Amino acid sequence: MSQPGVRAILLAIALLAGACGGSDDADAADPPATTPPSPTVADSDPEALVAALPDDARPAMTAVLGSFDALRSCPDLDSWTATADDAITQLEAATDAIEASAEADDWTDSEPAVALVDTVEAGLVYDAGCDDAGEGTGDARPVAGRISGAVDRLRSTASSGMLGASSAFWLNFDFLGHTIEIDRLERESEGVHTVIVGDSATKRGFDPLVLSDDTGVVVMNAATDGTLPSMFGPWLAEIEALGASPARVVMAVSSWTAAVPCDDRRAELLTAFGENRARAFVGVRALEPVDPARRVLGLPAQTYQSPLLDRYQRTQTPSGQGQYRQPDDQQAEVEAALADQQLARYRSLFADPGVCDTALAAYTDTVQASVESGIDVVMVAAPVSDGLAELHPDGRVGHESLLAPYADASEAGGATVLDLSDALDDDQFSDLVHPDDGGMATLTAALLDVLD
Repeated sequence: MSQPGVRAILLAIALLAGACGGSDDADAADPPATTPPSPTVADSDPEALVAALPDDARPAMTAVLGSFDALRSCPDLDSWTATADDAITQLEAATDAIEASAEADDWTDSEPAVALVDTVEAGLVYDAGCDDAGEGTGDARPVAGRISGAVDRLRSTASSGMLGASSAFWLNFDFLGHTIEIDRLERESEGVHTVIVGDSATKRGFDPLVLSDDTGVVVMNAATDGTLPSMFGPWLAEIEALGASPARVVMAVSSWTAAVPCDDRRAELLTAFGENRARAFVGVRALEPVDPARRVLGLPAQTYQSPLLDRYQRTQTPSGQGQYRQPDDQQAEVEAALADQQLARYRSLFADPGVCDTALAAYTDTVQASVESGIDVVMVAAPVSDGLAELHPDGRVGHESLLAPYADASEAGGATVLDLSDALDDDQFSDLVHPDDGGMATLTAALLDVLD
């Protein structure tokens, strides 16, 4: 149920357009772009970038850089594969050395760190499609997939917060998961009818499989950790770029995301959205035009391994349209250890809460553009636990005051508003903000009443 012009409209109102569209047709006239972003450090000298590394990582990384010329020359397949295998081995050794080094803290998150990964990515990944090495063969693709995974691992090592909220790559693993789901649905000829966007509580709060079964249309939970309402427009543009054309969008707004101040770091990340997205899974996109491996996940499972893929596999239900799998015991222990940090973060957030006008305006534009393009929009006011309510100086009334401007803007824009802020009992949360299994069932049933 495609809506004409939806993607164009969302792209127009997005603060930055998405940069990671992929082709689902191996013979498409315009295959995915394979030009990496320029290194963060202008005119970076590879030797200087290596010199910035911890001592133990330098020899292996020097060997990696030394393989570029041989790979770029596109030799015969056997020679290309042998050189690439050696480069992967050296890259993994360099990453091991960085992770083990006491000096790595000074290097991680630095401009030379990001620039080095960009340099390695450009030298290794983009020549995986050499006509002489890759065209018409099944042997180059698995090696290219391993290169992609090794580069992703290096980038996660170079960016300490890559897998955490508010980092420059905080949503990459979700993007990978959504790429998998949309591609699978397209191959099965099931178009995505309803897309749910929001933060991690939204991801854990709504079961898309139950919603799909009961509504008779495909519902995809495309929520991502830490997403602010101001980012819904760019994120929906990303979903559109992957091939989904929803007839309905559910936008869940939490009081804690509504209270994020205008100078929050995520606002800075939004300005870098296109560049960061272009860096994400660049090797995966380079393989898309190669039939039948448009998606590297279609290759043998061992071909592509990275921290991001690992996290996706541990937290998403296979073929579940974005359904979140509750943490296993080990993950639960980690979350318990972070409970004090979570409490401190929310206590700080609600010390002087208010709604950022520019964030509200961006959200309002997204709602209006979506409705005007023919999309049915539902705004959900996310549930607030008793523990979270107590952190606001005005209690639940204060949380309601944060959600009210978003509800008003939604109604004014033509959206349906579903208030679930008081829908859960405190024992239906796994922590201050995330619903547990019982909470998910309750919220899913409440949303189903509106979608039906």
